[in-house]
Amino acid sequence: NDGTLGASGDTCNLIGEKGNTYLRAVNALNGGRGFEVSAGGANPIYYRFSYTIVAFEKGEWETQGRPEAERLFRNVSFIMGQGAGCPDSVTQEQALIANETKTIYMTSRGPERILTERGYQPYFFSIHLNSNNYPFLGLRHYSLQGARTVAIVYEVLGNLFFTGLGTEAPRLAEQFGYDILYTSNFTYLSDGVTQDFGSLVSHLDAIAALQPDVIVLAFNNDAHRVAFDHLRTIRPQLSLKGIWAPQVPWSGSTCAGFGVNCTHAVGATQIGNEEADAQHDVVLDCSYEEYVNLTSLAEGNAYVATDVPSGFSAFIQSVQAVFRYRSLADPTTLFDDDEYELVVAHMASGIYIGDTFHGPVAFNQYGHNEGRNPSTLQTGEDGTSKAIFPSEYAEASYLYPAPGATPCPDGYETSFPPNTCVLCSPRCHKAEDKNYIPDVVLISIRTLVGIVVFASVAAIIWTKYNIGHSVIRQSQPEFLILIALGALISTSSIIPLSFDDRSEGADLACAMFPWFYCIGFNLSFHSLFAKVLRVKAIMDAVGMALTRVRVDLCYYFYRYLALPMLVEFALLMAYTMVDPMRYQRECDKFDEFGLCVSSYGRCVTSESGAIIGGCILLWHVISLIYGVYLCYRTRHMPSELNESSWISIALFSNLQIIVLAVPIIALISRDATTNSTQFVMLSMALWLNDSAILSMVFVPKIWRWWLYDPDTAPTKIISQRIRPDHHGKSGGASASPNASQLRFAWTNEFNTSGGNKTSSSNKGFGGETNGSNRSKAGSSKSSNAQGYQGVAPNQVAQGPPGIAGDAPYNPGRLSGYSSYSGNLQGALEEVEDESESKDAEVQGTYDVRTADLGTGKTWHGDDALAELGLDEQASQHEED
Repeated sequence: NDGTLGASGDTCNLIGEKGNTYLRAVNALNGGRGFEVSAGGANPIYYRFSYTIVAFEKGEWETQGRPEAERLFRNVSFIMGQGAGCPDSVTQEQALIANETKTIYMTSRGPERILTERGYQPYFFSIHLNSNNYPFLGLRHYSLQGARTVAIVYEVLGNLFFTGLGTEAPRLAEQFGYDILYTSNFTYLSDGVTQDFGSLVSHLDAIAALQPDVIVLAFNNDAHRVAFDHLRTIRPQLSLKGIWAPQVPWSGSTCAGFGVNCTHAVGATQIGNEEADAQHDVVLDCSYEEYVNLTSLAEGNAYVATDVPSGFSAFIQSVQAVFRYRSLADPTTLFDDDEYELVVAHMASGIYIGDTFHGPVAFNQYGHNEGRNPSTLQTGEDGTSKAIFPSEYAEASYLYPAPGATPCPDGYETSFPPNTCVLCSPRCHKAEDKNYIPDVVLISIRTLVGIVVFASVAAIIWTKYNIGHSVIRQSQPEFLILIALGALISTSSIIPLSFDDRSEGADLACAMFPWFYCIGFNLSFHSLFAKVLRVKAIMDAVGMALTRVRVDLCYYFYRYLALPMLVEFALLMAYTMVDPMRYQRECDKFDEFGLCVSSYGRCVTSESGAIIGGCILLWHVISLIYGVYLCYRTRHMPSELNESSWISIALFSNLQIIVLAVPIIALISRDATTNSTQFVMLSMALWLNDSAILSMVFVPKIWRWWLYDPDTAPTKIISQRIRPDHHGKSGGASASPNASQLRFAWTNEFNTSGGNKTSSSNKGFGGETNGSNRSKAGSSKSSNAQGYQGVAPNQVAQGPPGIAGDAPYNPGRLSGYSSYSGNLQGALEEVEDESESKDAEVQGTYDVRTADLGTGKTWHGDDALAELGLDEQASQHEED
């Protein structure tokens, strides 16, 4: 019938509309007589087409289409078969029927496999260019512009168009010298219906890791959408210079509706709009633009109608060429079987057939049109594609590499706004100044940390190595080791502070900082407290009665070191569980795009965390103040027992550093420009704290150790207290006489000096002052005795030197206390010399005490003499 279309609505029905329009125009030629054939004579013969258009329902090829094909194909001279949008398998089935009937079958389908898959078919032709070669011009010009690497992904879903593109692209890439980095495909899931988009995404991720210059994508619209959406999400990892995709010219040059998302992508089609307008059809003798304007195509989709009309035109021009100089046996039938075979042979010869609306036509050995190259287009920034090749029909200039591959200038950072296209220019903005701590500062601070760490380790080793030495034993070596270890750990807290977001673990480093600092603080400072408290305990025991006192190491360790550590540990656990410190970067300056251009990072915590941190800091301040107080209390203890002056200097220095540094750091913490200053101040505060402790505790001891002389150095610290028997004084056994009858008392101090010992005695014996100088065993001994009670009972006390001989002596002055180093030998000898008779009544008692800080023990009276090895001399003294 006369061009009546079926009601299926399938896109392949367009062949009816296209063909009907063209054949009407052909039949209208030469005054309605049709196209002319010379037939070797002077007078041409004119022919018209009598044609039938048959449409069958989609999916009903076997029931509707095949019967019609078998009936019609035997009785016609030319078949314009179905094309794009129809199942390729049905097209191949129709072609097989045509070959059986030896009838020319022309399709408007591009994949070469359609023509070759069912074997050689001499009557099977395609007016379409070979779509497998669509990437030809794109890859060629990519290569000419410097592209060297390519990756390819395509579908294997039964559509020979996409599969043909994917399988042919590697051959074209090799032809132009590309290095093919990746090629793969995806298909259906196990259900045979759902496309395996997960596999597609995996392929794209693998390609992104390889960073090719160009990628070729060959799959349907749904997969195209998935691919471009995913490429946008991984845009920061990509630096693509070009993308080739067949969708670029589709749907009215809108990249199948994707528009600006396809910007700068390159694709190809059978023929571009500008190129089609310029094509001239020899049969109708007009351009395609004129043809569209003269027909009903002007009212519809104009530029999809070049292929089907050109198929008819190629057949007509082949007939005209064969019979240009050849007469017709029967003009009424145009040609018999032999003459028909001549037309088929002419079409299959590969020679130029003629010009059509689809451009020049020439069929290769497979029946494919290869009269020209496909048109290549590129999507512009407005989302519509324009021809770039062939250059004579270019509507826009070719752009390679894509703007997205061009890095931002130095000093600027790259960002990608949401929904930006894959190949579009990145947003270049001034590089964010993150105010990182300069490397020279980090190196300097870490060097200082290394110095303290080395000094701490050296101090521990020195203490352990010399633990039996008198200087070390008197200095309580257990606490010395803990002090050095605490300084090491506390100083190490500077290292976590030096971490930033350039490395992993910044949050963990911030959370660990208070643990390092607080544990180190407790070990060092509370060890100092325990050390001073033990000395204070010895001092407090001086005023006690004659009793033995043990200053236990474990007691002081657990009470003054372990318990504070438990308090600190509880606070740290609360800090960590409630809101641990974390690394946070904050922007303080933005550009006109709202992008950050200046920021700073630091360890931060919330308000609740700050409260707990404040409690920890307050605990430390109180501890330091109490430590200074203890040093003040023990300031008069002998230097061998006590380092209160050095420790007080260290504690006061640390207290001062904390009180000054914390407010200053808090004030400048919000200013990004002081980021390095904050770090330096906090690091130096920590470093000065710990270095001060090490210096004040170990340097004096090392100096004493260096100058130590075993012949002159004391091994025991002895205190002697003389307590008179008088009413109101501790230790008195009976009521004392009045002041005029009271013997005065004094204390002796003995100092030994190596091998030369001198002894002098100044004592008050009823107004007499006796002196004694003795030399013994090649040595001289000096004893300054002030007020030892050892005179006759009726003598009147005249007081110690400097008090008038007959003046009453204030009993309150009789409880003086002093300490001396050495042994008690000199004291016992002096007592013997100054006793006027064995029967002299001793009205007072003596108290000898000794302390050994190496063991933490204090002895009194006889125990002290026994400890000193002087118990036999003491017994003799008592007899005297």
